[in-house]
Amino acid sequence: RAEARLHIVEGLLKALDHEDAEVVKIALQCLSRADAGQWISEVVEKLIDHHLWDVRLAVVGMLPPNVENTLRSLLEKRLSIEGDELVRQALEEHLRSVVQEEGMRR
Repeated sequence: RAEARLHIVEGLLKALDHEDAEVVKIALQCLSRADAGQWISEVVEKLIDHHLWDVRLAVVGMLPPNVENTLRSLLEKRLSIEGDELVRQALEEHLRSVVQEEGMRR
């Protein structure tokens, strides 16, 4: 069963390279329901600068509030250059939730 899950996650990760944004977003939705293991860093690094705003928005939407510092840095960097207002808002909200999550752990 674990091996089957691994193959599914691998297939979804490959789908992130698809030229159709809808395929990419569906793969992101499916991945967000899987364990966030090691693939989450790979996905964010790969797609946070995607040329389509709705893909970037989907990436931010799938992130858990407890992201590691390297991902947080990527999100902050993207926020500094993001031109789409919806994506900017999602980034700001997510970064706020990261700060709140950190505050609760202290």
